Amino acid sequence: MPRAQQRKQDHGDILILHSVVASTLAISRHKQGHLEELFTPDHQDLDDDEGNERLTRFLRGTATGLHALSLMISVPSSRGPYTQWRKCNEFFDVSLSWPDRDFRHEYRVSRTTFDRLVRILEENPIFKSMGRKPQQPVCYQLACFLLRYGTRGGDSLQAAHKLGIGFRTVFLYCKRVVRALREIGMQVVTWGDETRQNEMTRRVLDRSGISDCIGMLDGSLIRLTEMPDRNGLTFICRKKFPAPSSTTRNDSPQSS
Repeated sequence: MPRAQQRKQDHGDILILHSVVASTLAISRHKQGHLEELFTPDHQDLDDDEGNERLTRFLRGTATGLHALSLMISVPSSRGPYTQWRKCNEFFDVSLSWPDRDFRHEYRVSRTTFDRLVRILEENPIFKSMGRKPQQPVCYQLACFLLRYGTRGGDSLQAAHKLGIGFRTVFLYCKRVVRALREIGMQVVTWGDETRQNEMTRRVLDRSGISDCIGMLDGSLIRLTEMPDRNGLTFICRKKFPAPSSTTRNDSPQSS
């Protein structure tokens, strides 16, 4: 809003406030006089019916004055109701038809990986509705999680806009997905049993000549937008920005 227009609006608000205060004081002084008259010695001899009638007229007049005062201060507001912006609920459904390259760019995983994660997470009871209102499908909540954490800085508002959900709903969906992933983490991320290790050892030996190797390790830095509040300096990596290190072991047949 331009500064001149803002000053004009502030000036109008001040005039309304001044009128409200003046009217309130005038009504208070006027009604106070009528109220005091009901308890003066001259009115002690009135019977109950007449006294009640005068008190009723006093209260009715007070209510009329307050109603008029409320009409004075009920000025139109330009802000409108909360969350008035129009929501789009078609983004996710449309994205499911994208080519794998575009899908991977938006959600940071391939469509095949996405569908596999959905099947795994669907078995977790945290995604079962306990109340009358059903939850959104697991694929929808997983998409919200990937949109938020797939962007550096965790852009929660962007995820809310794209999926047409509330800002706080983004945190609710992400909390469910994180809990479900942590519960299945120790079942999925393993060193494999003895049969798997022997198979991987033989495959690496055939391809590279390296013996007694059960997997490939690789490290990656996960860059943070800002340092954590607690022990933030310990997260500074060799590249001079805050980032925890992630070490991954790969024993997939495609890697050998």
